[in-house]
Amino acid sequence: MDFIDIDPLLRDSIDMHMHPGPGGLCRLDAIEAAEQAKKAGMKAIVLKSHSYTAAAVAILVNKIVPDFKTFGGVCLDFEVGGLNYHAVQTSAMMGAKVVWMPTFSSVN
Repeated sequence: MDFIDIDPLLRDSIDMHMHPGPGGLCRLDAIEAAEQAKKAGMKAIVLKSHSYTAAAVAILVNKIVPDFKTFGGVCLDFEVGGLNYHAVQTSAMMGAKVVWMPTFSSVN
C-alpha cells in the first residue's frame, strides 16, 4: 500500500471527531475523508454531525471504501431530539460508537 509521506504518528490512528459534508462545518464529504485517511495510513475515522446521526453514513462509506473502518456517532442536539434515549439506541443499533452530549443546543 502506498502511503503519503506524513508524520508516523498518524499510522494506525483514529480520528475521533470528523465533520463530513453535507453540513455547515464540512470541508469534504465522508467518502473523501475515509479515502484520505486510509491513504495516510490511519486505522479509522468517527463521523460527527450536529444535525443527524452519522451511523447510516458510516455504513455506506464502509461499503464504498474497502479495507478501512468508518464509524458513526450521534450528537444529542435539538435536531435529534436533545437528550434522546431513542436516538442513542437507534444509532447504536446501526453501529454508532460515540455519543456526544449537546453542543450547539446546550446552555454553555
